[in-house]
Amino acid sequence: MKSVLLEICAVHPYSSEELGELLHRDPQKLVRSYLSSMIVSGELSYLYPDKPNRPDQKYVTMPQGRK
Repeated sequence: MKSVLLEICAVHPYSSEELGELLHRDPQKLVRSYLSSMIVSGELSYLYPDKPNRPDQKYVTMPQGRK
């Protein structure tokens, strides 16, 4: 799942809701299971890093996530 998320977010920034829809998953479970840890590890970044709780927040793949 992590590799799929990295590939998708490398093409275009997506919100957790958009990712949930694309992957047929619950957006909140994606955040808890994958997205939060991928932010911490530096694989993903927030589109608006200074406002992590912004309602229109999106995720983007970072260079170290593109290995």
